[in-house]
Amino acid sequence: MDANANGNGNGAGSRWFRLSRGRRRPEEELVPYRRLALQLHYDLSAPGEVRAALVVTATTPNTASVGAHGSVALALCLAEELHRPVLLVDACPRRPEASRILDCSATRGFADFLSDPETSLDELVLPTSHDHVSFMPAGISMPSAMPATSGAVAALLRAALPRYDFVLFCGGAVLTDSISLALVPSVGCVLLLAIEDDTRLEDLDAARETLGFCKARKVGVVLTTADPGHPLQG
Repeated sequence: MDANANGNGNGAGSRWFRLSRGRRRPEEELVPYRRLALQLHYDLSAPGEVRAALVVTATTPNTASVGAHGSVALALCLAEELHRPVLLVDACPRRPEASRILDCSATRGFADFLSDPETSLDELVLPTSHDHVSFMPAGISMPSAMPATSGAVAALLRAALPRYDFVLFCGGAVLTDSISLALVPSVGCVLLLAIEDDTRLEDLDAARETLGFCKARKVGVVLTTADPGHPLQG
């Protein structure tokens, strides 16, 4: 992924970030993401479904880039398959890998909204080079009180879903990241990445059990490789 800046003097909108396939995203690598995007679309199309998903791992913070690269690719495919606006949110302030990929780690975003849910999305959401994909960085203000986070997440979705057809959160490891756990009951589906030759079966089982305790509506396990952005099957 490479990032470009285009100053237009409009605060958060003064930068746009390129979602590039290039050599890292040949079309054949995107095929599984397109299939996953359509599965999410149809699974969350019934009345009352929350058009939001959370991408997480079990307990492998050293492979945070796998979830981040996968989330960026999935957001791109959602937008291209649905031809509707998609909001990608880096919901992992402690390990903001998606924000690093898009070169906006020092930009206000998700954590700042958690700290002040009255903040307008216009102040925190950045356009990208794809017409239908917008991005909210991880932010620079760590929320001080986790009990308030669930309410802030609900407020974020209330503000975002009327404007975006789909909201995709890039989260952390569910067994160690409390912010990801706070997101779980608010989204329509949690995508749990099982990383080939890395994720232990006992950790995967513990993660699924934890998601159940946190009232996950739907959980999809996605087998992927440690090479960022290569889902094998869902």
